[in-house]
Amino acid sequence: MKLRWLLITVLSILVLAACQPKDNPSTPTGYGPGEIDQPQIMYNDAIYYYNWTGFDEKLPEYYVKVGTIVGVSNVNIPEDNFCGAQVELGQEIYALDDNQDCIYIKYTKGFARFVMNHE
Repeated sequence: MKLRWLLITVLSILVLAACQPKDNPSTPTGYGPGEIDQPQIMYNDAIYYYNWTGFDEKLPEYYVKVGTIVGVSNVNIPEDNFCGAQVELGQEIYALDDNQDCIYIKYTKGFARFVMNHE
């Protein structure tokens, strides 16, 4: 009988220990605490936000390369043109002269659409 209670006590302690939080708690977005969770880029003094359309879109006709990402901070909103959050240095930016509502960023398998309106 004492062995049974000892075994139950030990198993209870092990179960409770397994449920303790880790040093680096995960977040629903997959980003760390305090990090910006929606990719964004400043271009032409406006912030463009990732439009959740995937990273494999085709580049629309007439869009041209206007530059590359030169600065990244995942904890601060971009304050300078060609800087961003949750993007990578050197990624190419494509824009259309007569359409300032939308830009495209080049990824490995295609392009991602970024828009001025935060949705």
